Amino acid sequence: MVPPPADPLGDPRRHPRSLPQPGLRHHLLAPTPQPLIELGVLIGHNAHVDVGVIQRKLGDWECPEVFDTLKLARRLLPGLPSYKLSALVEKYELASGLDGEEKPHRAKYDAIVTARLFVLLAGRRSLEELRDQPAGGGSDEEPALF
Repeated sequence: MVPPPADPLGDPRRHPRSLPQPGLRHHLLAPTPQPLIELGVLIGHNAHVDVGVIQRKLGDWECPEVFDTLKLARRLLPGLPSYKLSALVEKYELASGLDGEEKPHRAKYDAIVTARLFVLLAGRRSLEELRDQPAGGGSDEEPALF
């Protein structure tokens, strides 16, 4: 069995620190002849920033449905003093159990704590509730998740 290449989507010589957004993996922005993995949804904190960068770098990329944990937290957890990812991570202990090597503003750390935040916010809510739509339909407009 041949092991997969270390970075099949991008140029491994590009250093991730040269990228404008610390939460994005360098291979997502490197020029690539291969399509990105098809995603059903994208979950991120302040997701419009990452989506904008990806769209600028990959002009033909079709953005999937986006669940922005910043907007969800503001709507579902009203009255908090801050909705920064770091504040929510601290309040809800979302970094619990992570290796000491993992640090905020690094891709793996931010992905894990954002996923944990989404699980916390989603709870037992339906997709309609997360999309802020009444059950059984409602508005003809597309849901504004970010």
